[in-house]
Amino acid sequence: MRTVLGAFAVAGGIALGISSAMATSPLPDGAIRVAQGGSCQGWFSTCSQRCKSSGQQSCVSEVCAPKLAECKQTGCWQESARFGGGKQCGLAK
Repeated sequence: MRTVLGAFAVAGGIALGISSAMATSPLPDGAIRVAQGGSCQGWFSTCSQRCKSSGQQSCVSEVCAPKLAECKQTGCWQESARFGGGKQCGLAK
């Protein structure tokens, strides 16, 4: 398995640096991104904000809370397919 410590995107021919905590799309070869300075709690906050924006009342308890519990065990956060399905690992538990 290959891991990546940073990410770059190209937009309009210009390379843009993207924080690995924000670059959530899986890599083409299936490698897992290693988040730099991210945390499970930080991803929980992101998930909660997305839930609040969607207006789904049970989203935080049904989606974010189980992901937080798993992240605290594994150090990895798996985003929902709706948000790219990226997997962030190496997070502070």
